[in-house]
Amino acid sequence: MVYRGVRFDVYVKDENGRMYDIEMQVVNHHDLGKRIAYYQNKLSSKALKPSQKFFEKNDTFVIFVCDFDYFQLGLPVYHTTMRLKEDLNKIVDTGEHNVILNSRAKDFSSVSPEVKAFLEYVRENKVSNEFTKDLDREVKKIKSSTEVRDSFMTWEEKLAEERYYAGKEAEEKGMEKGIEKGKREMVVNAIKNQKKLGNSRQDIINSVADFLSIDKEEVAKYYDEEMLVK
Repeated sequence: MVYRGVRFDVYVKDENGRMYDIEMQVVNHHDLGKRIAYYQNKLSSKALKPSQKFFEKNDTFVIFVCDFDYFQLGLPVYHTTMRLKEDLNKIVDTGEHNVILNSRAKDFSSVSPEVKAFLEYVRENKVSNEFTKDLDREVKKIKSSTEVRDSFMTWEEKLAEERYYAGKEAEEKGMEKGIEKGKREMVVNAIKNQKKLGNSRQDIINSVADFLSIDKEEVAKYYDEEMLVK
């Protein structure tokens, strides 16, 4: 997962010139629409060369893989499009496509078994078919490769972003309850990220406590509470 700027988590161009940006979103910051617009803008700027006509612009796809249900409809896949305000039945063809995958869906009947298996892997690291088996193997390979890992977003960078949003939320609320809630979410998210890497309980506690400069006992409390919830 490459950090910010014009770089993407996963950038792909197919044989027809269509361009894809795939982003992983583990925490709901309630700004998904603007995030999609940001990445779509960056992707679209690459889809049309200075000498090309507008009709030659390659289609662009921004795909967000979310570990939360942003629209709260229980569906595994959401699509957004541009429609005419005066007549919602009329679609404006911009060549820009946005797809939101929801690993927390309740009903997977509308998608293929492969998509369901992928979303289950995102949600709980469940390996259930050949694709997720291959995916799991590649994930482990990347995590074990220093050279590749250095080009990906580290969990600390993700955590720094969580800290920013948690602090912002607390500042806006201006209440101790908001601060405590933001702090808990930040620590729990850090624990989850470290857990996905396969680190032990004590290693997670030490690492999170050191990075956030909080007591290990407090991290241990959040860790044990999180495990009890599961």
